[in-house]
Amino acid sequence: MTKQQRYLDAAQEKLEELTEQGYDIFQCDASIFSPDAFTLSAWSPMGQPPQLPKRWSSKPYVAVFTGISERSGCYVQLYRVGGAFKAPDIDDFLQRLRLRVGKHRKLAVFLDNASIHKRPAATTAPQLGIEVIWNAPYRPDLNGIEFFWGRIKMAYRKEITRLRSQGLDWDQQELVASMIRDVGFPCARDCAAMGWRNLRKAVLKPAPEGQDQEEDPAAAGEDDVVHQKASSSGRKIQDAQDGEDEQDLPTQDEKDAPLIIQ
Repeated sequence: MTKQQRYLDAAQEKLEELTEQGYDIFQCDASIFSPDAFTLSAWSPMGQPPQLPKRWSSKPYVAVFTGISERSGCYVQLYRVGGAFKAPDIDDFLQRLRLRVGKHRKLAVFLDNASIHKRPAATTAPQLGIEVIWNAPYRPDLNGIEFFWGRIKMAYRKEITRLRSQGLDWDQQELVASMIRDVGFPCARDCAAMGWRNLRKAVLKPAPEGQDQEEDPAAAGEDDVVHQKASSSGRKIQDAQDGEDEQDLPTQDEKDAPLIIQ
C-alpha cells in the first residue's frame, strides 16, 4: 500500500467516524488574489511591437484563509494584505472558528500537509476540542475548498477585467471580500459535498493519474492557470506539500502586512 493510499484510508475512516458522531467538519485552505494575475495580450501589424495596457502593479496581493462545511457553509475568513500566512495565523483562525461555531459543538477541520498547519493541529486544535483530518499529499481535488476558490476566482477575473476596461479603480481587499460573500457563500455547501464525494471515490478507486474524480468547471479552469504558471517558473505549486516552511504565497513587506479577520 502506498503512502498516499494510507492517507486516503485514514482520512476516509476518520471522516465516517466523525460524521457519525455529529461533527461539523470544515475543509480549510488559503488562496491568494493578485490584481496582476492575468495574462495581458494585444495584437499589432507585422514588424511593429504590440502596445500592452499598463498593469496595476501598485496594488497588493490579498491572501485569504477560510474553511467550508457541508453543514454550515462558510463562517470565518482571515485576510492578509501583501504577506503570507504563518502558523500563529492558523492558531488564530482555529480560535475564531471555535468561537463562531460554538463552545460545545463538535468541530473538526480537514487540512493539507503544509507545515504551517502541523503545529496548530498538534497544539491549538486539541486545546480547543477540534479534531483534525489530514488530506493525502498531492490530492487538492479531494478538498472542496479548491472548488470554492475556483468559482470565486472565475468571478473575480471577470470583475477585474470589467473594472480595467472601464478605467475604474478598486479596493483590492473589499473586492475579494465581496466575491467571497456574493459568489462563495451560496456555493460553499455544494463545494464541500463535492470534496467528500471525491475522497470516497478515491478510496474505492485510487486514481493517481488521469483522475476520474468529480471536477468543478470553474475550479478546473483555475487549476489550468496554476499549472501553467508552475511549468513556466520551473517550480511546483501544490497545496499539500510535506516540508514546506509556510504557504507558497508572494510577499510584499511581509513583516508589516496587516491581518484582517472577518
